[in-house]
Amino acid sequence: MDNKPEFKIHGLERRKLKREVAEKKSFLRNFWHMHQLDKDMAYFYGSSEDFPMNDERAEEIYNRTEAEIVKLENSLKEPY
Repeated sequence: MDNKPEFKIHGLERRKLKREVAEKKSFLRNFWHMHQLDKDMAYFYGSSEDFPMNDERAEEIYNRTEAEIVKLENSLKEPY
């Protein structure tokens, strides 16, 4: 009986990466809602130079995080 791991990344490193993927997915799920809340709060309480971020910057962050998720998921799928 051979006891090789199923995936190239395994053990504690795999758990760490899966946790990171889950956190990034959660971030994306709530991203636009939180961005809109920031914009609404800035309308009521005032804004500064950095707050709230503009929509173009928000789109850039969203797209970059999506790309990171795809990259991490592909590395997790890599067979041993």
